[in-house]
Amino acid sequence: MSIKFEKGDIIAFSYKSVLGKLIRFMTFGIVNHVAIVVDEHNCIEARGSTNKIEITPINEVLERNSKIYLCKLKPEYRQLLEHNSFRFNEAVKHYQNTKYGWLSAIKAWIDTYFKFIPFRNTKRLCCSALVAYIYYNCRFLLDQKPTEYTPDEIFDMKVFETRQIIKEK
Repeated sequence: MSIKFEKGDIIAFSYKSVLGKLIRFMTFGIVNHVAIVVDEHNCIEARGSTNKIEITPINEVLERNSKIYLCKLKPEYRQLLEHNSFRFNEAVKHYQNTKYGWLSAIKAWIDTYFKFIPFRNTKRLCCSALVAYIYYNCRFLLDQKPTEYTPDEIFDMKVFETRQIIKEK
């Protein structure tokens, strides 16, 4: 099966580790990590293993011990992304190599339950906030703050035409 990765698509993960299960439990979700495709060979993600936001080769991502999904953008959102390509690229450049925020992830989980923690630090993002900020820059998200999204809420966004399992684990 040949898979076509396109700029703006989401790669979503359902890790079975203790941390992965905790994230899914805390966010009531089926996925616990998201990355956004920047070109046909690479994605950008907040990586816990390096505590940085990094460009990662997709072939490396596909080797991970996880159930992996590919969320393909609807044509109208792909067109909007192309129209805002400069904004997309600038957001990727802005966040690349910044620190991954474990504290931001914990605050996001708490915020899922209580909705009162102010989120002002955009220099340390969790994976879903990173994707949401990039989408926000492309004018996809206007209904809530990017830091309020969980990985599962990114996965469930109405901007996707399809969500397919590309690796069972």
